[in-house]
Amino acid sequence: MEKMKYTFGKRHWRNPDSKYGYGDPMQLDKDVMDSIMKSRKRGNEIKEILVAEINKDPARQRETYELIIKSLIEIKTELKL
Repeated sequence: MEKMKYTFGKRHWRNPDSKYGYGDPMQLDKDVMDSIMKSRKRGNEIKEILVAEINKDPARQRETYELIIKSLIEIKTELKL
């Protein structure tokens, strides 16, 4: 039986301990791209929500913006992010 050789970071040499070890060699790249796209989509959704909230009262945009920032800082502290 031939000894399997592999090195991390090389697509054509597979890590048998990885879930990508024996499957499609392009699956890792696909999964990474899916993750990037989901993250960008979520970021755009959050941005749309925040912009809509800021634009509700045009005369108080600066105040709304500052309240959002203050709230985010509080959430970060509470959740220990």
